[in-house]
Amino acid sequence: MSQTSNKLQKIYHFDFWFMIASASTLILAGMVLGPLIIPDIPPLWFVALGVGLLPWAFFNRYLSGQTHPKAMHFGINVTGDILWVVASVGALIFAQQWLTGFGVIAIAAIALVVGELAWLKLSNRSRISAGATALPQSS
Repeated sequence: MSQTSNKLQKIYHFDFWFMIASASTLILAGMVLGPLIIPDIPPLWFVALGVGLLPWAFFNRYLSGQTHPKAMHFGINVTGDILWVVASVGALIFAQQWLTGFGVIAIAAIALVVGELAWLKLSNRSRISAGATALPQSS
């Protein structure tokens, strides 16, 4: 296994645990956290969001076991991360009047982590692809 692909696997492994922690927090504390983020939304929505994040977490876990993830799986994963960031920015812009200060900070912080993970995945995947397509050097 190349050192770069090992980095990508570690990124996916971290993303798995980050998603498990996020999902667990929403499932176990969504009823309390919900009103602290957006008071006008029923708290059960936050619990449902946590449950919805679990398949994504296990998708990251699956990809963490792949030395070279299939392009389709990689693309779906990174696109999902980017869409999360775009949706978060949209919420910060268009739903700001409904968010609490804690909600703004929480959404921004999570979007930054997800965006950084997407960037790390993209940069490490391009290094893997560049290494795999490089022509062998003649002596």
